[in-house]
Amino acid sequence: MPSDNTHKLLRKAIHLLESMSDDHSKVSVTELAKRVDLSYASAYRIVQTFLESSWLQSDENGAYSISPNLSHLLDPATKTQRLIEQAKPHIEELARLTNLSVKFAVRRHHQALSILKAESPKTTSVSFAVGSSFHLAAGSSGAVLLSELSDPEIRTILKSAHERYWKLQSESDVFERVRQVRDEGIASDSGMFNPEVNTLSAPLRDGHGRIRAAITLLGFRSDFDASQIPNYREQLLIAAKTIHQQITQ
Repeated sequence: MPSDNTHKLLRKAIHLLESMSDDHSKVSVTELAKRVDLSYASAYRIVQTFLESSWLQSDENGAYSISPNLSHLLDPATKTQRLIEQAKPHIEELARLTNLSVKFAVRRHHQALSILKAESPKTTSVSFAVGSSFHLAAGSSGAVLLSELSDPEIRTILKSAHERYWKLQSESDVFERVRQVRDEGIASDSGMFNPEVNTLSAPLRDGHGRIRAAITLLGFRSDFDASQIPNYREQLLIAAKTIHQQITQ
């Protein structure tokens, strides 16, 4: 087991990188040691380790900065945070206009990961936790995130779904939702994973036409009255278009 000193040194190393990424400036080992309250020798060893891993780079004056290699590793997280910030006000407005909960999910391997939510204004509504995830076999948002893949790729992913995902649906049901996204730009699920919850999802695309996220309206079965669905579809597509325009400016 690693010692407490090892854990402390690791935290200092992480803090050192964070301090460098905050201002993107070039700094000396002496300055880094002061920033994270380390001895010069400890800071020097950490810097050399990061240099060997190509996470830092040095100039002719012995100053250090974050290398493009580390920036590349951090870039997906940075882009996701920026996307959250840009989408948040529009997601909240969508919840207000529809009286439904709204989920914003991205694909992580075979899972759909919820990264943003807006609660319904109603006192009783469908709720979920940011950070929760579920297999792409489930729901309309899963279909959105699957829709740009080839059918053989989708079948391979579906094989990894736990048996609980197939209690109320079959593979053909998933492909029907995928077809809806491809043909209509929107997909619906009438409780094939959770019988009490209905959903409606649309893709958010980047400037290259790739799907960045799935935007989903969630409500109880009683919320999805047939007379309301056209309005839900319209507001959902407007929100997706508005966010698309913002992230591609």
